[in-house]
Amino acid sequence: MWRMSSVATSTYPLIGFGASTVEGTGDSQGGFFKRLQEKYGIEQPALQLANEGRGGETVYQMLKRAVKLDPARKFDVVVLLGCNDVPRANDATPDTRSAKDDYARYLASLFYYLKGRRSLFVTSFLVSEKLTGISAELLGEYVGLARSLAYSSHFDIWDLYGETRAHVSQYWSEDGLHFNDAGHALIAEKVAAWYEGR
Repeated sequence: MWRMSSVATSTYPLIGFGASTVEGTGDSQGGFFKRLQEKYGIEQPALQLANEGRGGETVYQMLKRAVKLDPARKFDVVVLLGCNDVPRANDATPDTRSAKDDYARYLASLFYYLKGRRSLFVTSFLVSEKLTGISAELLGEYVGLARSLAYSSHFDIWDLYGETRAHVSQYWSEDGLHFNDAGHALIAEKVAAWYEGR
């Protein structure tokens, strides 16, 4: 499960920050964050939920957006990065990937700028090596590095990678890179539980 602080239900705006999974790719209902917007938009109409997911972005590209956030604004944040930084076999765009040292440096800065009143980091999930060319071993190294940096940045952590690894294929969309409806529903359920302070 996650390492989580003991908190009450939040009334602060919630920002979802990351790549295609935050944006909603793979889910016929618009993604886990859209599901949260529908849930809390009905239950708490005054609550703002801002989806800052951008498909295809690397951590460096996310960092360029994060530095523009108002540091005085009080918000809660959910961060789910994806695997756009991870090198892969037969890569059509190898120059967009990040070496682990660069990834760690950019990510440490990203966590600094994204730190909210409450902050949840959701690890990336295992993808299909056959369909994506992303080595499970190498992806695991990037996930472990991100998890360690999130911990040292005092984020709450939900280890989606570890929790679903043994049965992750049931959550894959056809491309083996994104989650399907069931996967997004799982993320929405877990993030909602964190957000409500359970």
